[in-house]
Amino acid sequence: MAKPKTQTDFVREWQLSAIGRRLLREGRQFATVRRIVVAARKVFAQRGLSGARMDQIARTAGVNKALPYYYFRNKEELHRFVLETMIAQVCVAMESPEVLAMPPTERVCALVNTTFDFVMRNPAYRAWSNGK
Repeated sequence: MAKPKTQTDFVREWQLSAIGRRLLREGRQFATVRRIVVAARKVFAQRGLSGARMDQIARTAGVNKALPYYYFRNKEELHRFVLETMIAQVCVAMESPEVLAMPPTERVCALVNTTFDFVMRNPAYRAWSNGK
């Protein structure tokens, strides 16, 4: 069973993204950003980029409707950040000492398995990859 993520794990993933580095540099509230991102994942998965609305994301996150704009410049930036963090989660898993110690052929298998496991655990990612 996977261990629960800590704030440090998320910060590491965010550091892989220019948007995430800006949020960290500006000292944004981690818990609020996380709530917005989790809500955005759900809304984007259900409605896609064009159908999603920032006020709906704010309602789902339980925050003031202006707050997503305070943290993210626009809906497209939030969407990009959500995708970047999802991809970063796979990248972080692939950088574990166990995976790095594997021979190249086993590492390729680990990449495929890690990606498959991630997609199965994240229904939002599956919906996006199916074009919804």
